[in-house]
Amino acid sequence: MKAWREQLRRAWLEIDPRSLGLFRIGLALLLLGDLLRRVPNLATWYSNAGLLPNHNQLWRPASEYVFSLFFLASSEGEAAFGFVLCGLAYLGLLVGWRTKLFQILSLVAVVSLHSRVIVLENGGDVVMNILAAWSCFLPLGRRFSVDALIASMRARRETSAADLAFDARPAPPTAPVASLAVFALLLQFAVIYFFNTVHKNGAIWREGTVIHYSLHQDRIVTALGYLLREDFPIWLSKVLSWTTLALEGAAPLLLLSPFSVVAMRRAAMLVLPAMHLGFAAFLNVGFFSPTMMTFYLL
Repeated sequence: MKAWREQLRRAWLEIDPRSLGLFRIGLALLLLGDLLRRVPNLATWYSNAGLLPNHNQLWRPASEYVFSLFFLASSEGEAAFGFVLCGLAYLGLLVGWRTKLFQILSLVAVVSLHSRVIVLENGGDVVMNILAAWSCFLPLGRRFSVDALIASMRARRETSAADLAFDARPAPPTAPVASLAVFALLLQFAVIYFFNTVHKNGAIWREGTVIHYSLHQDRIVTALGYLLREDFPIWLSKVLSWTTLALEGAAPLLLLSPFSVVAMRRAAMLVLPAMHLGFAAFLNVGFFSPTMMTFYLL
């Protein structure tokens, strides 16, 4: 039983601090991208001159529980100031300065941005909020950050030229981080893939024609999908449709298996981001694909 507990601990609770550092950078870039894509329509969605005045959202909220600091903004200038504050929070997270503080501020920022316009929110926004929330419980600044650099400088005081040698400095931390938040993130993503699989139970999924019909949905098809859809063979639609089902169905096993962890995780890192790249190439699904791919930096 002790060996089993240790195996489960390594598989479900431990994570390399270098992975956390890479994930922090990827998450910050994702959040910055989400912020910048909203700038062109700032007045339309975040000011009272647009389609959703803040008093309307406060008195007739789109959901039972809504939190957004952007409810304070009435004019376009006030909303723009809020965007600048969000950008500063994301930049603080990106460089890893006072990382824990900027993790929390980034969570508040992204929830505020999304909750102000719930009508626009999709699965990608939900997953982005989840990533920002669960990662608040992880030490994302332990590697590849300003905080890590400051900690290294404080760990050893240089008093001579010899002290400046690279090999004279203390080695950066490599010991795995153990946290329930690691398991929460793994389980969260396994659940996303599981329900995406079981909900794909319609006739066109069984027939394998869902890719064909998706490419003819003008609301979501990309320019590439539009160019290829007339010559897209049915046999390829079947192959891709059934492959999608197989990959999403296998994802919980690949992510949560306590056996052959390295091989399983490597397989997940290869096939699942490739699947999301395929989604992004042919379907406009917002930031769902890049958000899901950001997870694999962990």
